[in-house]
Amino acid sequence: SGGPHTYTIDGIGLVQTLRHGNQNYCFSGLFRITTQPSLPLPTVIALALSPRPAQGDSGAWIVVGAGGARPDWIGMLIGTDLVDGFAVDATTVMTWASSATGRNLSVW
Repeated sequence: SGGPHTYTIDGIGLVQTLRHGNQNYCFSGLFRITTQPSLPLPTVIALALSPRPAQGDSGAWIVVGAGGARPDWIGMLIGTDLVDGFAVDATTVMTWASSATGRNLSVW
């Protein structure tokens, strides 16, 4: 959604249900990312105006460590609940992609 944006990793879920169309899908081990308001406004208003992951952002990489240094890829966004985003760990993505392609893939 016009990123990059700054978010906070807000927890790891044992089981998370995400809805797509008329179907619910269950995932385990996702981590939640939530908006980090930076506007000098009351919290409720700052949260409402802060960017948040949106439908269509699936596949976006979640990285840490900016500020001139090469960022580390830690996950991939797979869904939202209209408030927070949910991402799968980068190692899980690489394992799946390597298995699906029959190649030993790496990043950087």
